[in-house]
Amino acid sequence: VEHPYYNFDALNIPEHHPARDMQDTFWVNGGYLLRSHTTTVQARILQKKPDLPIRVFSKGRVYRNEAVDASHLAMFHQFEGIWVDRGLTFAHLKGVLSFIARSLYGEHNIRFKPKFYPYTEPSIGVDLACSVCNGQGVHDGHDCEACHSGGWVTILGAGMIHPKVFLEFGY
Repeated sequence: VEHPYYNFDALNIPEHHPARDMQDTFWVNGGYLLRSHTTTVQARILQKKPDLPIRVFSKGRVYRNEAVDASHLAMFHQFEGIWVDRGLTFAHLKGVLSFIARSLYGEHNIRFKPKFYPYTEPSIGVDLACSVCNGQGVHDGHDCEACHSGGWVTILGAGMIHPKVFLEFGY
């Protein structure tokens, strides 16, 4: 159970954002909610203002009011890492994400695509090539039905911490 400040406000998610709707979030008595992402840990860490470098890995259950189907559940596990230090660039982020993806899934093709998350800027999605068609969307000369999105499956979203999140905590 999480306070809306850590789940939304501190992370640059505005009042009118659809994630705050009853259709997307499980709200409980007292104005609290079941956390919808692990970025709440980032907010709590930054609030403490630890010395640099900051390196944190968190994991846990998150909840979204989703229609359950083959690719969506109302409860799932998420992990998050933050690394804050002077001199880090987007290239460092891409390198870490590539390493994680290949460590978890082996030598598949990966791709980065622009995304939007209110708490990161710039934001990216990381896709993994389907092992059947290796991202080509074609298997044995036919459209690959084993893969989604033309042979790619999104495995994670990421980005550099948004400047407004840093400002929220006095950085």
